[in-house]
Amino acid sequence: MKRILFDTNVILDLVLNRPDFVEHAKQLFDAIDEKRLLGFMSATTVKDVYYITTKERDRIFATLALRRVVRVLEIIAVDKSIVLSALDSPVKDFEDAIQAETAKSIGLDFIVTRNKEDFYYSPVPAKSPEELLKKLKHK
Repeated sequence: MKRILFDTNVILDLVLNRPDFVEHAKQLFDAIDEKRLLGFMSATTVKDVYYITTKERDRIFATLALRRVVRVLEIIAVDKSIVLSALDSPVKDFEDAIQAETAKSIGLDFIVTRNKEDFYYSPVPAKSPEELLKKLKHK
C-alpha cells in the first residue's frame, strides 16, 4: 500500500468543494477508505487548512471539515530537524520544503499535489491527483 502525503491544496479541494478539482480529491480519499492508500498530512497543513477554510467559509465549517479530514489522515509532526532541513532544501518555497522534508522524515512514497513543479527538487517524488489515480488503477 502506497503511503502518500497530501499537500494542502488537495485537502482544500475536498474541504472547499472546489469545482474543478474536488472529484479527484474525493477519489483519493475513497482510495484511503478502500485501503489502497495510506494518507498523511503535515502538522503545518492542519493549521493552513483551518485558516484558509475559516476565511472562505466560517469557523464552524472549518472545525467540522478539519475533524473529518483528521479522522482519515495521519498527522506528521514538524520538528526542529524538519525545519532545519527545509531551510537547507533546494525546494524554493519554504512551505513546500516543509512538506517535502516531512514526507521524507517517515519515508513516504509520494506527495500528491496540484503544484507538482514546486516539488521538482523534493527528495520525495510528487504526483498530481490524476497521475496518482492512474497509478492506482493500474495495480
